[in-house]
Amino acid sequence: HVSLLFSALGVCTSTSSPVNVRRRCFICPRDTKVEVFQQAPAYADECVESLVTAPTTCNDFLLTDQLAAEKDRRMAQVEKLEESGALRSHVLAKKLDIGRLFTALRIMRDLETEKMWSRLYEALDAETH
Repeated sequence: HVSLLFSALGVCTSTSSPVNVRRRCFICPRDTKVEVFQQAPAYADECVESLVTAPTTCNDFLLTDQLAAEKDRRMAQVEKLEESGALRSHVLAKKLDIGRLFTALRIMRDLETEKMWSRLYEALDAETH
């Protein structure tokens, strides 16, 4: 009877699977880099808050594909909000987050391009010497 009580309360026992815990992440585009945090930075109003569950971590948002997927997910949400007739202020707040994600994505792609050019220059330099 004790194990039933624990199960009813949602307590994990050795035979039950752990509950998926959602973690907050803050995606912050900053000039020439993108920062991610598990806790709100002092400038959180310039960041996009996202919730993730394991195995996803906040650092996954430093990958272009993950960042693009988050942006696309948010765009689909905004489209549904607009179709449902949600308050304009709510929709605009979501669009502001999408704009910040676009900025973060541009920064990440610029950094990737810069790395590729650097590798190309190194390869060309190695061939000429």
